Amino acid sequence: MIEYQCPSCGAQMASPVSMAGQSDRCPECGNVARVPQSAPQAPTHSSSTNGDPVLWYGGPSHLAFLASYIGAVLLLALGLGTLVVSLLAEEANAGFLLAVGICLLLAAPAAFLPAWLRQRCTPYLITERHVRVRSGVLTRYEGALPIEHIRAVTVTRSLQDRLFGLATVGVASAATAGVELHFQGIRAADAVRATIEKQRRILSPTEVA
Repeated sequence: MIEYQCPSCGAQMASPVSMAGQSDRCPECGNVARVPQSAPQAPTHSSSTNGDPVLWYGGPSHLAFLASYIGAVLLLALGLGTLVVSLLAEEANAGFLLAVGICLLLAAPAAFLPAWLRQRCTPYLITERHVRVRSGVLTRYEGALPIEHIRAVTVTRSLQDRLFGLATVGVASAATAGVELHFQGIRAADAVRATIEKQRRILSPTEVA
């Protein structure tokens, strides 16, 4: 079997060697992925080295930021429309409409870029011994929780999540009362929870049992 990750949702896939170079359907998200010629190496990250291999790597789906993307498109359309109207308007109103149109056009990237950067700069990792979340662009934040200290793994789905097949995985340790780390807006939530639970059984078999 060739094991690899779905490029759409990050779920772990396994296909027969005979399907190398062909297409196979992801059991989690249903998208079609190309089977690599050989099993790819697990992605390496500076904080996941030193004998702590990566078991799962992913991030929030673009669908989790759909509202921001739609808002940016609407602002862009309104801005362009206002500029066109300003060209046809009377001279007394043209200046005001032109200023409004420019402001709307400037607001479009302001609505789009933060969501896009958050999606691109928020990797989620599960290694053999840790669950890790990284976020931030100018100021980087990294949270790490040893898997043997995890007491609960939860999966929650808001109405928007259910519409787009997304979920949030929360991880809590015995040292705190609430959830410490979140994998927000991911598609392979059940696979992520299963991966963490499997490692818990390996590292702390007595406690999990």
